[in-house]
Amino acid sequence: MSGGADATHATLITTLPYSDADTVPTTAGLWYKYVGTSFPNEISVFAYAATLATQRLRIYSPDGVTAYPPLETTNFATSRPLQIPVVNGVTYYFNVYNQVGAYTFSVIAGPNEIVPIGSIFNSDSNGGWPLALLSGIDGHPLRYFHPFPCGESGDVIATGVDTGRVLVHDRLVFGGDDHLKLYSPQFELLADLDYTSGQAGALYPIRAHRTNKIFYVGKPEDPLNAGNSSVTTVTSAGAFGPTTWNFSAAHVIFGIAPSIDETILYTTRVSTGVPRVVGRWDLVSNVGLTDLAAAVSNYRLDDIMVLADDTILVAYKRLTANVTPYILRYDTAGAILNTYTLTGAQSEDVRLAQAIDDPVSFWVWTKTNATESLSGPTTLNRYQNLRVSDGTILSGFSVPQFNHGVYIGAKSATPIARFGSASSCPFLILREAINPVFLYNRLSGVYQISLGKTNDTYHNQLIGDGTAGSGTTNVKIPDPFAIVPTE
Repeated sequence: MSGGADATHATLITTLPYSDADTVPTTAGLWYKYVGTSFPNEISVFAYAATLATQRLRIYSPDGVTAYPPLETTNFATSRPLQIPVVNGVTYYFNVYNQVGAYTFSVIAGPNEIVPIGSIFNSDSNGGWPLALLSGIDGHPLRYFHPFPCGESGDVIATGVDTGRVLVHDRLVFGGDDHLKLYSPQFELLADLDYTSGQAGALYPIRAHRTNKIFYVGKPEDPLNAGNSSVTTVTSAGAFGPTTWNFSAAHVIFGIAPSIDETILYTTRVSTGVPRVVGRWDLVSNVGLTDLAAAVSNYRLDDIMVLADDTILVAYKRLTANVTPYILRYDTAGAILNTYTLTGAQSEDVRLAQAIDDPVSFWVWTKTNATESLSGPTTLNRYQNLRVSDGTILSGFSVPQFNHGVYIGAKSATPIARFGSASSCPFLILREAINPVFLYNRLSGVYQISLGKTNDTYHNQLIGDGTAGSGTTNVKIPDPFAIVPTE
C-alpha cells in the first residue's frame, strides 16, 4: 500500500515484516506509521532510492511533528537502515522525503534470541537509544533493552553471589541524569545513586573488583575535593562504600582499576590535557605513589584493567587517527610482560573487558575501516578475544556500527546488517544468560491423561502477552498449554 500524503493520512503498518515500493511526488514526501506492541521493542526502518542521492527518512513520535528519539531533532537516514526502540501502544511516524522519485520501503522486527553467558554488552553513549546485547560468537544482535542509560563507562561483577550485576554511569551531557545505575543480570534496575559532580560532560570511570563484589567509581573533577579527582566504591547491593579517596591536584584520573588485594588503585593519569601516564594511588594510606609507567610520546591511554593474576592491561592509541593501537601488559613493578599490537584497527577507541576465563584471555573492542572482504567506507566495530600469554586471537569478528540509530555503511539495497550496536560505549562480557521474550498465544498440542476421568474439564487459556487487552478463554482438554514462543 502506498504511503500517505501527510502524517494525518499516513499508511498504517499492521504486521511485520512490511514492504512497499512507491514514488515520492513532492519533496514533502510520503508517510507511514506503526503502533508499537509488547514485542518487538526494536525495529529497523529502511527507505532506499537507487537513483536519488539524498532521499531521506526521518522518524517522529508520538505524533507527526515531534522528532524521535526526542534528542535527535535533526536525525535522518539517507538510503540506509535506521533502527529505533519502540514502546507498546505508542505510534511512530516514518516520512520518506527530500527528493522526487522512486523508492523501496521496509520495516522489520528486531531480534528476540537467547542471550547466553559470554555475550557482549554494548550500550550507547547517546541518550534515547537502547542497550544492545551481541553474540560472543559472531557479533550479531541478540536482544535490545530500552530505556537504558547513556554513557561511556560501566562494569560487571564477575564472581560470587551477585555475579552479573552491572553498574553504569548515566552521563548528563547526552541526556542522562549523571547518576549511577545498578542493574540485575536480567537488566532490572536495582539502585539509582546520585553521584552528580555538576560537570556537564563528566566521565566517571568504573571498574569492578575481581572478587570482592564492589565497584570502584571515580570523578575526574570533584567539587567536594576543590575540583580535584576522587574515588569511592559502590557495593553490589547498590550502596556507596564508607571511604572516599581524595586525590591531589597533580593526579587527575581518566581510567581506574584496583589491584587484586585492593591496596593500590592503578589509574590512567592526565598529563598535558590527556591521559598519558599509568599512575598509582595507595588505597591504604590514601597517598599518591610513583607512576607505574611513563608517558609514551604521541600516544594516549584509552583504558586500563587488572587481570585475575594481578597484571595490568593498558590500551594505547595515537593522538591522530588510523595509526595502529596496542596494549601493554605490566607486572606490579612496571615491567612489560606482553605487547599486543592490534593490527588493522584504528586509533579511535580501544576498550577492554574481562573474559569469562580471566586471566587466560581478555576481550578488546576497536574500530576499523572495512578491509575484511567488505568494501569501504563501511566502519566496523571489531571485537577480539586475545590469549594473555602470547596475544593469539582466540576469536574475532567485525560488525557494522549504527550511530544515532543509522547504519554507518555504504549505500546499498542490501546492507550488511539491519541491526547493530553503536560506536560507543560501555563494553562488557555478560555473566548470566537471558531468555527471549515469550508470547503465550499458541496451543502446544500437549495432552495430559487423567485416569478414570469421565467428564470434560475446562481450563483458562491465556490470550495475548499479559498486558492490557489480554485475557483468558475457557477451553476443554487437552491441557496444559505449554509455553511456546510465537514465531
